[in-house]
Amino acid sequence: MIEKFRIHPMKILSSFIQTVKNSFILILFLFVFNFGDVSMAIKIGRGVFLLYIIIRLIFLIIDWSKTTYEINDGMIQIKRGVFQRKQNSIPLQEIQNITWSTPFYYQWFNITSLHLETSSTNESASVQLDAVKMNLAEQIEQLTTTYKTENENNIDDIDEMETEVNKLSKSDIKDNHRNVHFSPTRKEVLKASFLSFSFLGLIPIIAIGYRELDKIVNLDQQAKGLFTFLTSSWIFIVGAIFLLIILAVAFGIIQTYLKYGKYEISSDEERIFIYSGVLNEKVFSIQKANVQAIRIKQSPLKKLLHFSEIKLISAGSNEGETDDIRSLYPFLPTEKAKGLLVEILPQFPLTNAENKLPPKALYMRLLRLPWFWIIATAFIFLFK
Repeated sequence: MIEKFRIHPMKILSSFIQTVKNSFILILFLFVFNFGDVSMAIKIGRGVFLLYIIIRLIFLIIDWSKTTYEINDGMIQIKRGVFQRKQNSIPLQEIQNITWSTPFYYQWFNITSLHLETSSTNESASVQLDAVKMNLAEQIEQLTTTYKTENENNIDDIDEMETEVNKLSKSDIKDNHRNVHFSPTRKEVLKASFLSFSFLGLIPIIAIGYRELDKIVNLDQQAKGLFTFLTSSWIFIVGAIFLLIILAVAFGIIQTYLKYGKYEISSDEERIFIYSGVLNEKVFSIQKANVQAIRIKQSPLKKLLHFSEIKLISAGSNEGETDDIRSLYPFLPTEKAKGLLVEILPQFPLTNAENKLPPKALYMRLLRLPWFWIIATAFIFLFK
């Protein structure tokens, strides 16, 4: 049995930082845009906001002290609540996927957050363990795998099994004969930065930054003067375009590296592990037996360049979710991706499609289109 434990006090600071981030616009309005305003309305607004921040901090401290976790008899139990106590219990054998999230400030304290998912779809289908020690998180992950395996073999000595897992050291749990199947090279990361079009992300950042800064300082006049200066010579125009391209490419490469620089796909006898992130590390862990389907996806550009994205589907996972941590590196060459899939999950044989859909299927899909509204819109566009 893993005795009762509380999450690390760093959770208080993490939640407080999130509160400040959610109030960022209000902070700008009260303390930046109206810095010199001494009107009564602004003073009252500042006082109410500071009171809210103090009450929120006190609530976070009390909530942290009232939240406890315990693993006993094959169940993970969570007790929480400030004004009304709630208890939630989830069997370890129902846990399907485990996602580790380790922001850079968690790494300083050797802690992480675990998201445990089950095959259910109700409110208690998942458990979030915030700010737990690394060694405890590894024990929990190993215990979920070991318990499910032993439970399938009809072994009832749960306490003895949990004791053996608790004796395992961090290195024993982490190594566990894991085979590394893929880790991108610098060339592949560079290629991914262009295929993901991450360099285009610089445009909205510049636009939003200009708009927010213009609220504080009037930039219209300066922008007009700069535009006049740049258009005064074709050398300045070419130089400005070249500089913008360099900044966009550098932004895309940095952003892609922070996401895929330490990317790694590995597995052991029971689980598949997908590592992602440089500053904010993320690890997705899923039992091989829980992978119920795979989805191979190709955008028009990826299809043209022979790249594929393979996503692992399990019970309880949402088909519409866009979390890349569940994908086997979204920028793998198609043949390499299929070979990697055969290596990790040989129970999913890949065969080429021999039969195509009949023409009737195309006609039925065309009938789904709102033809009346399309024709009506075309008439309005032509005549109005």
